[in-house]
Amino acid sequence: MIVKMKLNVKIWKWILLFGALGLLIPVVSCLHWFIFGGYASEFEFMLWPSSIMFMALDVPTPAPASTVIAVYAIALIENVVLYAIVGALAWLLVNLVFFLRSLLIGRTKSL
Repeated sequence: MIVKMKLNVKIWKWILLFGALGLLIPVVSCLHWFIFGGYASEFEFMLWPSSIMFMALDVPTPAPASTVIAVYAIALIENVVLYAIVGALAWLLVNLVFFLRSLLIGRTKSL
């Protein structure tokens, strides 16, 4: 029971860390756009995949402010969730590797 609780705390730390990274990257990207007036090309799309939603703002007439705010909010939240999922999967992979490694080391010591 205590081991499971420790693992749960660790996974929540990973999820929060990756989620925070998923929020930080779009904020820095938006600041870059507002300051320098342009995006950082394909590299930004790799780091912020939900930015593709901004195509909804490409309309002939200026989009209303409520639509712009909604698209930005959804893109940010989607990116945070995506990064949190990647963090949970990374935690799972790291723990699986350590578990298999401990089994392998335990098997070689017993021989």
